[in-house]
Amino acid sequence: MIFSQNCAKVLLTMFVGSLFFGCGESAEDRAISEAQDCLDHSTQSNATTCLSFIDGVTTKESYIIRCSVHYIEQGFGNPEKLSNAYEAMKSSSESGGSSTLAMIGQLAFNDLGKARTASSDCKLSENASMITFSSLTVIATNLSVAAASIDAAYQTGGAMTEEQATAAIQTLADGSSDAELGAAVVAAEGAYCKEGTSNAESQACQDLEAALGNGTSMESIGQQLRCQLTKTCS
Repeated sequence: MIFSQNCAKVLLTMFVGSLFFGCGESAEDRAISEAQDCLDHSTQSNATTCLSFIDGVTTKESYIIRCSVHYIEQGFGNPEKLSNAYEAMKSSSESGGSSTLAMIGQLAFNDLGKARTASSDCKLSENASMITFSSLTVIATNLSVAAASIDAAYQTGGAMTEEQATAAIQTLADGSSDAELGAAVVAAEGAYCKEGTSNAESQACQDLEAALGNGTSMESIGQQLRCQLTKTCS
């Protein structure tokens, strides 16, 4: 991945490429084009201003913009943070690559409400990469909030080591987050682990599919994910 370009533009291109429109574009097309141009020149501190261009627009393309804004606002326009997240996802899809926890540990937001909003908007983009990324972010942020509750030196939204993520999972044993984790598993598995793709054999997909296959409700799928990631399933 090349980071000599504007980082916000790199993030959008990583997901879907540019949103080009031809002759005879509609008012909605122009709004999205203006929002993308804004996003191409945005920073973490001002990315949300680009949303004003697509206020009231509800096309898939508009949600691609919204999804990207959420990640830029959380610092994923930063070359190092974006590179770490991208490389972790890439590695988890390779034989002998990093674990699912190592990948998830790079994807947390600093606020669970914001992670939920991002997931909702990214799903409406109908883009598989965005659905995958945002669903894993919901899982990661749940773990990040838990990690911050037991480690005073760790701040919610920071990268987590596998050890921190494992300890965080153990604090979720009361099951209060299981339904949300389960819903995220269903969305991520459906978008990322399609049969016949290179992702299907990844460690991440093996864990997601095991949780999905052994669960009978969102709550039980979430519970299965917790034990799958900590290798404690009976």
